[in-house]
Amino acid sequence: DLPHTVPLIEVMRRNGFSGEELARLGDAKVQSDRLAVLEQEAMRLSEATGPGAAALKARALQMVFDEPYHRAKAAIMRPIEEVRLSLDRRTERAVHEAEFHAALLRGVLVFCALWLLFMLWRTRSALRSTLGGSVDELYTHIARLGQGDFSSVIPVHRESSESVLGWLAETRSRLSEIDRERRQAEEALRMTQAGVDAATDEIYWITADARIVEVNPAVCRALGYTREELLQMSIPDLDPHYDAEVWLRHFAELRERGSQKFETEHRSRDGRLIPVEIVATYVRYGDEERNCAIARDLTERRQMEQALRVSEERHRIISEHITDNIWSLGLDLTITYMSPFDIKVLFAEMKRCLGVTSP
Repeated sequence: DLPHTVPLIEVMRRNGFSGEELARLGDAKVQSDRLAVLEQEAMRLSEATGPGAAALKARALQMVFDEPYHRAKAAIMRPIEEVRLSLDRRTERAVHEAEFHAALLRGVLVFCALWLLFMLWRTRSALRSTLGGSVDELYTHIARLGQGDFSSVIPVHRESSESVLGWLAETRSRLSEIDRERRQAEEALRMTQAGVDAATDEIYWITADARIVEVNPAVCRALGYTREELLQMSIPDLDPHYDAEVWLRHFAELRERGSQKFETEHRSRDGRLIPVEIVATYVRYGDEERNCAIARDLTERRQMEQALRVSEERHRIISEHITDNIWSLGLDLTITYMSPFDIKVLFAEMKRCLGVTSP
């Protein structure tokens, strides 16, 4: 089978030849067909033989070289040339249009590129104005703060005070102040804890339900328990005079009064009862209630008081039986003490002077 063929005119029409151009080519084809008939006739005459062949050949040559033949050829080439010129003009217009469109497209692309650069510059300026600096600067400062370095000052221009960098600098300043206060608080806490640990008085932190939550070393030394053991105990375990009911009344009174001072006894690990003086203070922080109790061992004071009572009794007995004069004068020469013997002598002399006889 022969492949499907398409007439040349149809191909030219599909490729954009105008109707006028196709008409001109049609005229050229008509003229070409006519010239082809003339040329066929000349070819037929040039092939003649026999008598008169020379004259026929001469006529054939004349037919293809005379003026009418050249006019016929010119008539064929004229519409073809016109079509060529028309194609050239159309092609030139198409080239100019393509160049215009290309230039326009280049202009649009250049404008878009410039607009994009402008928007990038504007976005960068807005971002830098919002951030107050570059992203790398922010990252560096944030990393330092994250590492706990609050001492490095963050430089901020005056016009950037309301930027992220300005807020970061303000945050650093606040964190630095908080860190300074924290260090001072920690130092004060260490000093307080050192004082509490070195104190000779016993210090207890007790909850509202009588549980012991903290003690200082003096408690351990006085009672013989370890700190861990004491933190598992409550006040009724140490004080025989304060059971759960008595403790609740005591804590309610302490809550109302704020502080109390009283004496009681604590039982040591070996069972000894140690007399103590308690200064209790009510402390509240948040939702927590505590009794901060300071206990002082009264054993030595009791012993001194007992020794003083014994000494005073001995002095009284001696004074009542001695016959020597014993006087005691104050700084203003006021008699502060006189022995019983001197008092008897003084009264006897007063009675004698007054003429009073003893009964």
